[in-house]
Amino acid sequence: MKNESKAPNISRPGPIPRPLPGAGRGAVARAPRPGPIPRPLPEAGRGVRPIPRPLPEAGRGAVARALSCVLRPPSFVLLVLAVLAVAGCGGQNNGTSAGSTTGTAVTGHPKSAVKYTFALIPKSENNPVFSIAEKGAEQEAAALGDTKVIYKGTETGAPADEARIVSEMTSERVSGMAMSVIDPNAVRKPIDDAVAAGIPVMCFDSDAPDSKRFTFYSVSDEQVGKQLGNLLVMAVGGKQNMSGEVAIMSGQPSAPNLQGRVKGALSVLAQFPGIKVLPTVNCDDNIAKSVEEVRTTMAAHPNLRGWIMVGGWPLFAQKALDPIPNFNRTKVVSVDALDKEWPYLQNGQVYCLLGQKLFGWGQVSIKTLHDYVTGKNKNPPAFINSGYDLVFNNPTAADQALAKGNVKVWSLDDYKKQWAEWNKAS
Repeated sequence: MKNESKAPNISRPGPIPRPLPGAGRGAVARAPRPGPIPRPLPEAGRGVRPIPRPLPEAGRGAVARALSCVLRPPSFVLLVLAVLAVAGCGGQNNGTSAGSTTGTAVTGHPKSAVKYTFALIPKSENNPVFSIAEKGAEQEAAALGDTKVIYKGTETGAPADEARIVSEMTSERVSGMAMSVIDPNAVRKPIDDAVAAGIPVMCFDSDAPDSKRFTFYSVSDEQVGKQLGNLLVMAVGGKQNMSGEVAIMSGQPSAPNLQGRVKGALSVLAQFPGIKVLPTVNCDDNIAKSVEEVRTTMAAHPNLRGWIMVGGWPLFAQKALDPIPNFNRTKVVSVDALDKEWPYLQNGQVYCLLGQKLFGWGQVSIKTLHDYVTGKNKNPPAFINSGYDLVFNNPTAADQALAKGNVKVWSLDDYKKQWAEWNKAS
């Protein structure tokens, strides 16, 4: 080569060549690290990438270095390919039928084991009775080993919101749904649409009997209402003391389960001419509103003979019964037997708590759905009677005599032990 001088001795292991002829000012060829960039062969045609020739002083090893620089992809290309590979793996479907569950509680087994995804839809996530149902569902999903549960209910208790959730679960292609119904008219079409899409739906606690749901798991609501009426008779000391005013508290007026309980209670109270039943107080499943209703009712009727509560809403709050001036006069019986209610039983402000099978709402519902979709039981009865528990502080012989069939009588101490079992982590 002509007129070629060596570059100054710098830290790089090889000389920096002068610009190629005709390259123009500033178009300095940069040496690849660690070796120099060679000139192309004269015979390389346009568009053909030449095999580099090392500069004379680069030594024999420069050829290998130059080839590796030309043939090896740049580092940033490898990095991009790696990121795309990871993203592709993360976007794979896990084999379940459900899609996004943002804002919901998802429980069960690892994704790799999941074959079935069931939605458990309570009337309201703010009602503590449904938290026990969620635990029952978790425990059953863990026992089955191939199931996960999406727990999603309304925050408002509005029928339209519950209808929207059913439609969302249908769009997400869950394997099945179990729900407690706020208003059967509002959810009938969404339920029927789900069934038409091949998604079985059952109800628990509160039913949509005119829909295409395949079964309903609950207490017999009229039986519960009658039981509450008879418990009030026992609380006041017998039929001879059944006189005066009685108040009934309910929740959502459109809920068919609560309507049935009110109907059952009224049928018992109607047997006593001396009893005047006040208009039903509806708290809309709102605890704060229920406490206020107790206060205003007692202010207007301080000598009330009794309260029949077809749900335990005010008893989930502290001091809710303080407006009652005389518990010897005013007796209280209530549905639900949650731990928050126990102090009212212990201090004698409530005569009896009627406990629904809250754990079973979740446990039995998930098992029933699983049996249905796997073909183990495609024809369960249209109504599965769960039975209920009667919890007394210290049951008398007369109280114990109420146990029969699927009705069980508990002392509060024994019920606490069972409660601890239900609340164990799955």
